[in-house]
Amino acid sequence: MTWTVNLSNSSLNSLVSSSIADGSYSYQEVLNLLNTVAVGGITLSEWTDLKTVYTNSTSLFASDYVKTITYNVVYENPANKYWWDGAKTMAGVALLGNMSGTTTQVNAERLIAKWFLGQDVPMPISGGDTATGKTSTATFDYSFATGQLFLNGAVASDVNQGALGDCYLVASMGAIANTKTSFIYNSFIDNGNGSYGVKFYVNGSTVYTTINKEIAVRSGNKIAFSGNITDDLGGELWVSLLEKAYVQLNAQSNIDQTSFENSYQAISGGLASPIKHISGINYKYYSSEFTSFSDSFDSGFYHSANANTYKKTIIDALNKGAIGWLGTWGWSKGANGKLNFISEPGKGGHAYMLLGYNSATDKFIIRNPWGGDGSSSWNPQFEASIEEFWNSSQMGLVALSDATLADPVYSYTITSNASNTANAVTEGGSVTFTITRSGSGAASTVFLSTTPGSADASDYQALTKSALSFAANETAKTVTVKTLADSLTEGVENFKLDLFKAPHGHNRRGRRHGARQGRDRSNLQLRHLVRCGKAKFGCGGGRQGHLHDHPQRHRRRVHRVSERRAWNSRCDRLPELQQGRPEFRGV
Repeated sequence: MTWTVNLSNSSLNSLVSSSIADGSYSYQEVLNLLNTVAVGGITLSEWTDLKTVYTNSTSLFASDYVKTITYNVVYENPANKYWWDGAKTMAGVALLGNMSGTTTQVNAERLIAKWFLGQDVPMPISGGDTATGKTSTATFDYSFATGQLFLNGAVASDVNQGALGDCYLVASMGAIANTKTSFIYNSFIDNGNGSYGVKFYVNGSTVYTTINKEIAVRSGNKIAFSGNITDDLGGELWVSLLEKAYVQLNAQSNIDQTSFENSYQAISGGLASPIKHISGINYKYYSSEFTSFSDSFDSGFYHSANANTYKKTIIDALNKGAIGWLGTWGWSKGANGKLNFISEPGKGGHAYMLLGYNSATDKFIIRNPWGGDGSSSWNPQFEASIEEFWNSSQMGLVALSDATLADPVYSYTITSNASNTANAVTEGGSVTFTITRSGSGAASTVFLSTTPGSADASDYQALTKSALSFAANETAKTVTVKTLADSLTEGVENFKLDLFKAPHGHNRRGRRHGARQGRDRSNLQLRHLVRCGKAKFGCGGGRQGHLHDHPQRHRRRVHRVSERRAWNSRCDRLPELQQGRPEFRGV
């Protein structure tokens, strides 16, 4: 790259040239580059060089995520104003600022930690108001989670709301998981070091934040906010981490909250906008009571006091794969005497997942994001006729996304640029795989893993359930596996590339769940070249297989060992209700 001669710092020039020798900036390469420059603080010439690197490398970044977080470090982002670091009061929050030619080493390291490592964790508080100085009603500490991101996929029953009035958010998360799990899977980008990039959509733009596995905990080292059914740090983590990422999003973008705080309490109360922020899909409201209200992200609002006006519209939308969300302001009990709708009169609203319609009973399937195992005073999941929530007492408000349609079944074929020994890639080079699917028309996601043969992960940069997403119009994607050079004398070796339908292994009944269905079994050959003491990598043709991107799942929950926390017994007051802006603060 000729532009590198314009870099004034020779060490930076050398590092950049080495990093882009293979034509790509990986996450780790950019992280190493920034860490090197941060030592001693950022000088004006170093900052100028970093901007030169970014400007000339926009097509070289390994992903849009890496490009975006690099920009956020080198240039600007609203979230750079503060370093929050899990402070419990504003007095503990430090000023940070965008990078400049006078940025100290401490602040340079904090910018890198914020965007590449997810270490700028939110204020672990709920209740109160930092803007007015009102004391938080609950404060928590952080602890590192040890569990896996997904266990047996993402489903609605994974959601168990905690000590925060964000039912509108976690109900959206559960509804999305129920309808199209790939939206949840595709939100996460595994950085391979205990941190994740998380993708959102705001005002037509893709927005990324980075989180680590620190989770707010209450007494007993149990998850304080939303999480798995046992609030266990060793359990499934996607709910806790996506909730945390949404808190951080609030410090980056205007998502209709009252402030740009990186604080859990700042996202308390809201509407159905997380549907669009997480999935990127438009949604509309259907209301029995409100004729309009302020939501910056919806694409339509319809009102009728008659329960039958939009009943068929709602049913048809759910049957076509719409993400369904329901808010109510009243309470009711089921036949078992437990609560179905749980809002106390005059205390505020609560949001639910609208999972589907049962034509046999002529009722809608509804799930409370409080979750639980059914042993408490509410029903985690129940059915209700439209008349039960489309009335002046419940004031039912339904949000429905555009149809997502059921995922089609595609077959996938793998080929590579090293299909035989004559085309083998020299050790230290990269093998490019082309994954082709049999059709288009709907987005789909598969997950790729390299599997050792006679060659192991010391011979190449391994992939572990790496997501590969096809847009609706795409039929082919490429993936590059970089091989590693060494001085060993080696014979013919091999490794394999596997395709999975989901980023997890087995279902709870022990059957293979996400079995390898599109494997390139023809061996990537590692050919030794005697004259230079190196080796080459090559592979044969791929084998076709079928993947169901939206498989039927059978879930069996463990029983909760204790009663649901006391703060789940009521909803917080809804002060803005009379102003025509219904928000949901149920906890």
